[in-house]
Amino acid sequence: MTTMKKIPHNQIRILLFLVSLSFLSCEKFLNVKEDQKIVNAETLGDLQALLDAAIYINYGYYPVLLEIATDDFYLTPDVYSNAKEFEKDNYLWKDYPLYLNQDINVSWMFPFRNLLIANTVLDELPNVESNDLVRKREIKGTALFFRAYVFFQLAQAFCDAYELNAENTAPGLPLRLNPDFNEISRRATVDETYQQIIVDMEEAISLLPAATPVPTRPSKGAAYAAMAKICLAMGDYERALINANNALEQHNELLDYNDLNPLANIPIERFNNETMFYAYSTGFSVLRRTSALVDSSLYKSYEDNDLRKTVCFIDNGNGSYGFKGGYTGASNNAFFVGLTTSELLLIQAECYARANHIDLALEALNRLLEHRYERETFVPYSAIDQEDCIKLVLAERRKELLFRGVRWSDLKRLNKEGRFTKTLERKMIVNDVLETFTLSPNDPRYNFTIPAEVIVKTGMQQNIR
Repeated sequence: MTTMKKIPHNQIRILLFLVSLSFLSCEKFLNVKEDQKIVNAETLGDLQALLDAAIYINYGYYPVLLEIATDDFYLTPDVYSNAKEFEKDNYLWKDYPLYLNQDINVSWMFPFRNLLIANTVLDELPNVESNDLVRKREIKGTALFFRAYVFFQLAQAFCDAYELNAENTAPGLPLRLNPDFNEISRRATVDETYQQIIVDMEEAISLLPAATPVPTRPSKGAAYAAMAKICLAMGDYERALINANNALEQHNELLDYNDLNPLANIPIERFNNETMFYAYSTGFSVLRRTSALVDSSLYKSYEDNDLRKTVCFIDNGNGSYGFKGGYTGASNNAFFVGLTTSELLLIQAECYARANHIDLALEALNRLLEHRYERETFVPYSAIDQEDCIKLVLAERRKELLFRGVRWSDLKRLNKEGRFTKTLERKMIVNDVLETFTLSPNDPRYNFTIPAEVIVKTGMQQNIR
């Protein structure tokens, strides 16, 4: 396994200001003075060191909210009663969850700190004297990739789903495109948000190298994969397919689950050959495998010869199951938000199915499933109509990408199609009373609220509930 090189001592100073942000309150973060310097970059190595700070950009600092409200798991009353109030409120889709400082950090400030890193590199890069134009291009491409990817993840949590051929004028993100703290934050529209994401990622594709020494650095293939993921969320299936095909030309390796140990505590290793880009988000405490119990109907949808049923789940011995099939390489409450070949094949399959190229859709799906079922037992799918093919791919997408930060985005985009809408339901004992909570398709609560303290400090528009 390849490991990250240790950052030289003379480069660590660049990270000191960024590290200090971890310990600032939201108010202090929003009131940093104009003359406060972020970096004193002198070389391309200095800027590369910022982008190689995987502890910030790759490890944990994406929006934590992306899994808490999905229909893939449930909590027992005991686990619920011992959870933090912010976790409880978001789990039950409450109108205005109360953010405490730590909740502001993991839901909002930490992702924006990653944007600060990317913007700092982009701002400083023209000032660094170097004849190494190739490395300059790669550094710029990496910073643009990270900025686009963080914006995209934030959009899944806080913005309406993009609708193709619509105006998309609802509030989007505050598009911070430079490291100037004094620039007033305002929310762009959903359309402006996604157009910025696309512009950044398209330029990243043109600048990034074909391969990188570690999967925490994005490659050209990873950027194509990210673009496919973005276009799928937008409902732009034609562009998603083009980018998925381009990505798979760069990288198409798959894990064979026959080679994994179903008894292992962590059956899927970090940086495995299926991973094109490695990143994860810190999860809420209730997302630990012993707390977040897999939806029973979802678990039963796996066939007995489907190795995911034994590799990815823990039988608790009481009719419930925990999930251990993450791609983080750890057994904590974090969830993977990177990019893999398996996700690309599912994007490819869905897009082919929507274009009524059924044979190609099933070819992509069958290739994935051949690596998930016991050898010599999988019967490839064939000869089904378009509607059944789309439903099949969507069902396999949910089964394959469990706890990967995509279900919430999928629910939002599929709710825009009448045939795939779903009302979510949870039952929970609250104050000694069994209550039923529901989330209707296209409900405003699909957009999480921005921390109130951020709204007060910036004057930005809050999401309606």
